[in-house]
Parts: sequence; structure tokens; C-alpha cells
Amino acid sequence: MDKKVGVSILFSFLVLVGLIGVSNAIINSSDSADMLRSANMTIYGDGFGIDNTTKGGVSEIVNITVLAGTITNISNITISWVGNYTFDGWVSKTDAYHQSCDAEGSGEEGQDCTGTSNATFNNVTIMNGDTGDWTCLNLSTTRLNCYNNTWGTALNGLGGNSSILIRFNVTATASIEDRAEFNITVNDDVVTRGNNTVLTAFVDGVGPTMVELNISDGNTTWNNGSFNGTDTGTYLASDSDLIVTATFHELSPHTGNVMWLFYNGSEVSVDEDLLDAATQNAVRVTPSSVTHSSLTNLVDGKYTHPIKYTWTIPANSVEDFGDGDANSSLAFAIVANDTFNNEVYLNDTSSVNGALMPFSIMLNDTMARLHNISFKDARGNTVFGGTTGFLSQTNITIEFEVTGYPLPSSVTSENNSEIFLYYNTTGSMDARANGIFNNFDRIINLTETNQTAMEDNVTLINPIDKIRYQTSMDMAGNDTNTVEVYIGVGNASIDLGHDTNQNLPGNYTALMGPYRIAIDGGLPDVSLNTPSNRGITTSESIEYVCTGTDGISGVASYTWTLIKPNGDTMPYTKVTVGTNTNTKTFSGSEIGAPGTYSVKCEVIDSVGNARTATTNTDNHFTVSVASSGGGGSGSASTVSFDIDFTDSPKATLKAAQGRIKSFSFDGATKHTITFNEVTATTATLIIASDPVTVQLNVGQSKEVDVNNDGVSDMKVTLNSIANSVADITVEKVEAGAEAIKKEEREARGLPPTEGGDVTPVAKGGLSGLWWALLVIAAIVVIGYFVSKRK
Repeated sequence: MDKKVGVSILFSFLVLVGLIGVSNAIINSSDSADMLRSANMTIYGDGFGIDNTTKGGVSEIVNITVLAGTITNISNITISWVGNYTFDGWVSKTDAYHQSCDAEGSGEEGQDCTGTSNATFNNVTIMNGDTGDWTCLNLSTTRLNCYNNTWGTALNGLGGNSSILIRFNVTATASIEDRAEFNITVNDDVVTRGNNTVLTAFVDGVGPTMVELNISDGNTTWNNGSFNGTDTGTYLASDSDLIVTATFHELSPHTGNVMWLFYNGSEVSVDEDLLDAATQNAVRVTPSSVTHSSLTNLVDGKYTHPIKYTWTIPANSVEDFGDGDANSSLAFAIVANDTFNNEVYLNDTSSVNGALMPFSIMLNDTMARLHNISFKDARGNTVFGGTTGFLSQTNITIEFEVTGYPLPSSVTSENNSEIFLYYNTTGSMDARANGIFNNFDRIINLTETNQTAMEDNVTLINPIDKIRYQTSMDMAGNDTNTVEVYIGVGNASIDLGHDTNQNLPGNYTALMGPYRIAIDGGLPDVSLNTPSNRGITTSESIEYVCTGTDGISGVASYTWTLIKPNGDTMPYTKVTVGTNTNTKTFSGSEIGAPGTYSVKCEVIDSVGNARTATTNTDNHFTVSVASSGGGGSGSASTVSFDIDFTDSPKATLKAAQGRIKSFSFDGATKHTITFNEVTATTATLIIASDPVTVQLNVGQSKEVDVNNDGVSDMKVTLNSIANSVADITVEKVEAGAEAIKKEEREARGLPPTEGGDVTPVAKGGLSGLWWALLVIAAIVVIGYFVSKRK
């Protein structure tokens, strides 16, 4: 700003009414009794409009507002600071500039500034929207003082004079990155009481300063000092993303997109064209991440932020890679800017390749890379990629392929490097630089003769061909553990050597991993249910539910087997469902033979661990031959029962536990007796169709109401038990048995009694006829003998 002109009246009015943003409010006490309740400062005029920070080198206006508390008056204010800002003069309410006293003794309007006296100004403070009755003077270029002229104009939070605005000009030092602390001290000259606070103003006249630059392909990293395109003996991989990280010192970082990296991969010989005005020969990349640190006073005298920026140069950015040579160069440069437009161009300053040359790095495509890793257990389970998956507690075969040239101990191109596989079965390893690991359980050297490559066709001309390596690790005893694997591949195209601690060559050590697999050596849990009705006929069916659980790899499949009464087994196809239950129904020809059947269910988890459950006397089932009766016009098929009450009112049965016997009241309708439990002295029977449970001791009899009509239908007696076989006698109770027979015949559409439509009366009349004939015959015989006597 021109010191004689100031800012516009409109801008000053906005400042006066408080519409300009406060730059730094150090104190804003909630206690109105504080002598100095708050002090605020704004600096403006450099054209950037950033509160409390300036680029420096131009004169700017400072507004300092002091707000009084209620504890006492403020009659004296001193403003002082150390360095980086120089007092220029005072600014009145009307924006008129008033020069400070200088060494030549000149001052405002000829006022005497000679000797030790300083010029005083009565129009550079504002109170209540108008010029305040205070006097101000500069004691030096970094120390100012203002005091009230009358007691009525002192500051006090209880009266109308609660705040004062003091206005003056300063010029910040150019080309620095620093700060100045303005100390605001207030006093009450009557009671000798004071208070103070500190307001901070910053100067940013320096562009972003790069202090660290690294570039990495994820394996090898180039650090500061090696970016001039010379052959350093190490290369970065052309087929990897290149990660560029740079740390800058910057006080006022721009929030927008102003940190750019330009790269060029189209020219074998790079030159300053990359940095032409339009950067037309380059691709621009913006940062992928920005990491801010706190403001700090750095050793080089700057007060600034350390800020790290990260850019990514995509893989294979060099066009026509390798033409004429086995490697090529990639050029890049960085353009950095900040909030105050302090733009800088960052390039190679080593002068190795001449002035204004961009950074240049050497690339090749022979770095070792791992491909297609797989883990296979002895049961054939395979995990590809090594990120997730379960394997069994067996020997694990590991296969992977490696590209690059030359590779460690390859068949066609031996070198002094090595390849190691590290694994830990109980936790994570600590992967360190250059193929070094801590906390591993075992290390396998794949360059030993019995571990070497299965396949080798790599050549320098075609380095993308693969060598396949294979090794194994025994996982016996590692149930439920997660195994972590790392692979370190050394590529000694430049022999950097290695020590006896298996430190692989640093530049070409490719670190692959971690790969993780989980070992499941535990058996799943399995159980079979008990069906509610375990006595069925050959025409019926029965359903079983198998429940399997596995807390590691999970249930994968079920296999069912039916064991027949003669001991034959019927296996069923494996059911792959991945659920915790599976249901199986047995019927038809599967259960065509009468007798006791057992069921077996095998649960298999995802890695092949299996456990089997088989039914026993508590939940196996029995089958009897189904009967079918006639109907309709009275026709009937031949039916067989263990007891048929139409043929005999009583019968004896013998059966072991679980067996089922049949009986019938009408010669067609089937009922069953299930020997549910047989002990040394008791037998428990289930009599159905409507199940009735009867428990008998040896020698005991009980009557049974089969149809639950309140009338006993049959009597059962336990005669004896020998060799777990119960001997029972079953006898019908006439009244109840006849009632059931009648019901069952009617249910089949037949007359309630046998003989079609002939009534009991007709049957009785026929009997009387025979008696009459017998009487007549007797009379004839007697008459004959009587007549002979005569």
C-alpha cells in the first residue's frame, strides 16, 4: 500500500463497525471482572486478505482492539514486539497517514521530533465510533504507547468507554518465514494495576522449501541425492507404481490443488523441455495424500509446518521401454506453491546433466515379482492368493512363480542370491528391511538342492517368463492357528552380497507377503434326533434330522447311511449344503424288510475333518409288514397279523426291545404293540393306533382301552423275560373287542356283523326248524317200536 494514501473510506468503515474478520483473539475471558477482557488484532493491505499473516515487504495497516473488564479503569496501553515487523506511522480515523519520528527529526506537520522527544498524535484512536481523546507516540520502531488525556476517557467495562481501537502502519520483513509476538500491556496509572496478553502475527515470504525427496517402487527406494539419472548401481522397477514422497517446510500451505508433479517417460534423453512454461511435454499428477505436522521453530530459523506430500507415477510410464538398452530413464519435476503465491520449481540441482534438468531415475523390468501363490493340503484343499481360507492339519505344499532376471539359483543363470520362506504358526512376524524377519517359527531356504525350481525358462530377452518354486510345511499340531508366511527373493544382477544372518541383497530383495491361512484340525460335532414314532410299517416313512456344527472352517456336507436288519448298509450320495442341519427321509424299498434299522450320519467340515453319529436303542426304528383290508362290495385281500382276534381270542408273543408286533380286532385293521423297553424284570409296551403306554413287571397283567372309549378291549400279561426277550400273552376282552370290531367294519363300509343282510332272528329260526325235525323223527321211531309190540 502507498503509505500516503491509505485504504478506502469504505474499507475503514467496515473495520470500524467490526465487519472485518478478527485475526487473532488471544484473550476472550468470560469473566467481566478481568481488567483486560480481550485483545484482537488484524493486519491487512498486502492484497491477499489473510488475517494475522502477511507476505511481507509492503506497508500494511494494523488494527488493535482492546476490550476492558469491570474491575478497574485502563488509562495506559503499551504495544511492543521483537523483530520481523517495523513501525511505519499512525493511521487516523479518516485513513490519513501520519509518519513517525525519524532520525532526521521530521514528524507530522512540522512537529518537533529532534532530540529525545517523540511526536505525539491525538487522532489515531477510535472510541464509540469517533476519534478518542487519547494520545499515542512511538517509543521505537517496535514499541508504541497510548494514554488517555482525561479521566472520563479511560476504558472501563461498566461505562460507555468499554473498548478502544488503535491504528498504525507496519512493514513486515520480506523473504522470511517467521512470526512476531505483539505484547499488549494495559495499566491503571491511578491504582498501579496492570494486565497483558500476547497476539501473534506471521510472515510468509518464502515458497515451499523441499527438505526431503524419496521415490520407491515398493521394494527399492531412492533417497536424496540420487536423482540425476546416473548409474548408481540400483534401479527401480518399470512395471511397478512409483511412489514419490517429498517433505516441505511451509508456513501457509495452500488448501487448493497447487502441489504438482510432472513426469515424462517418452524420451530416453530428458532435457529442460519438461519444465517449459506450459509443461506440455509432461503428465501432471496431484498428491494422493498430504500429512501436516504442527508449527514449529526449525533449526534453519524458519517457523513453519513440516508437510509431507505423496504422488504416484503409474507403472509402465516409460514408453517403448528398453529400446536399445536394458533400461531407461524417467524424468520428473515438482511445481510447488503456497497461499501467498510463492511458487517454486523443484528440479535436479546437481549440475551432472546441466542446468534446469528435471530429476531423472533409472528403471528396469527385471525386478523379482511373485505370482500365483497357492497353498495345498494333503487332502487336496487349496487356498489361492493366501489372503483367506482354511486348510487341514496336514502337510501343506506351497507353490509360487517368480519373474525377473537373473533369479536366485535358477537352473540357467546361477547367482549368489537366495530365496527364503518364513512362517509363523502362532502370530505375526515382524517384517524388516532387505528380507529380514523377526518372530518366525521356521525359515526355509528354497535355493537348497532339494527345494529348487520345478520349471525354468527365464532369459534376459524375455524376463517376464516364470520360474516355479515349491516347498512344504508340516502343520501337524497346529489346530485353529493362523499361519503367516513371507517370502524374500533376492535378485543379484548386481551382487550386493549378504551375511550369515540371511540378509538378502538390499536393492533387489523383493519382499512378498504376508500370506495367511487358517488351520482346522478339529472334528465337527454331530448328533441325530429321536423321531416321535419309531415303529412304522413298510408302507410308511420315517424322517431323521442330523445336526452338525464346526466353529472353525464350518460344516460343508453330510453323508447318510442306512443299516438294514440283516446288517447290509445303504450309503447315500454326499449332500453339500453348508448348513447346520440336514434332513433325511427313509421309505419305500429302502425299508421293505421288517426288523430294526439303524441310521448313520457323517458331518464333514470345509477341510475334510469328519465325525459320525449312529442311532442306538434310544433312537433307531423298527419296521413291520404293512396290512391292507378289503372294502366296497365286501371283497378283501389276504391279511396276516401276529394276533388276529377273529381267529383266536388269545395269543402269546415273544420280542426283544425295539421290535413291533401287530394285531387286529376285525381281521383287516392293523394295530401294533411296540416293545419300547425291555429290562431284566420289566417291559414297557406302546399299544397303538392311539398310543397307550403299558409298563409291566414279570407276572403282572393289565387291561388296555385301545380306542379310549372307557371300555377295556384287551388284556396283556408279561409272562417272563429271558435273554432280553419278553414273553407276553395278549387276550381280548369280549365286550370292548366286539365294539372295536363293529366300528372298524363300519369304517370300511361293511355291515357291523358278518353274514351280509341275514338278521340274527332268521338265524335263530333256522335252529328251531332243526329241533322240530328231530322231534318228528323221534316220534316216528317211538311209534314204530310201539306198533311192533302190538
